[in-house]
Amino acid sequence: MERIAGGFALAEAPLVVGDVLLVSDVMGGGVRRFDAGGAELEPLLEGRRGIGGMAHLPDGRIVVSGRDLSATDGSGTWSVLARLEEGGTGYNDIAVSPEGVLVAGMLTYRPFGPDEPTAAILVSVDPDGVIERTPVPFSWPNGIGFSPSGDAILVADFASGIVHRSPWTGRISDLRLEPWATSPSGDADGLAVAEDGDIWVAGGAGGKLLRFDAAGAIVEQLDVPDDFVSSCCLWPGSKRMVITTGTSVFFDERA
Repeated sequence: MERIAGGFALAEAPLVVGDVLLVSDVMGGGVRRFDAGGAELEPLLEGRRGIGGMAHLPDGRIVVSGRDLSATDGSGTWSVLARLEEGGTGYNDIAVSPEGVLVAGMLTYRPFGPDEPTAAILVSVDPDGVIERTPVPFSWPNGIGFSPSGDAILVADFASGIVHRSPWTGRISDLRLEPWATSPSGDADGLAVAEDGDIWVAGGAGGKLLRFDAAGAIVEQLDVPDDFVSSCCLWPGSKRMVITTGTSVFFDERA
């Protein structure tokens, strides 16, 4: 495992676009960029805090979460796709379905403040810009992913450490989320779906990255040299795993 970057207040939301890796700094602000060798490039975005998720739309735009869902075509111009729904305090992780529907987890309380946890909301934006919303039976939606066939969606709840699963029809109003797997650390942060259907889940506190099989059983626990593992992604076309932590970004070349 190779540490390629540090100096983050909280590294999050790794996303590979072409041959460039994007990583947000939730607390420090901005989105940093790295090439395939790990060398740092000019940042994509500076200053913006709270980016818990990033996604790549079919039309090439990059979306970031936070105080809203905003997108850029890389020219430096940003546009708002969706503002916070009533009662929302921030968008966290996001993902794009195979048919191009953007799904985002929206918190309705401030988890780092004095607020009591309240039920979260999933918000979707389809390719035509139509926005839908649905409540979910947990408070802190985190990693979101879709099965390789596109017939299921997975959503992690950081607060309970449970990853939920539902059939996916293309409409969040059709969701039937049920507990599917549990992180032994009690934290379930960002996640990534492998081509073989295995699910990698960042285990938060304890320095572990967890691999679950399609049935929800843990088949591997990867030790990461940091106290908090926040997210992960797979580098397309390779066996490389990108891992983000409280302070750093790591590359792990899988066997």
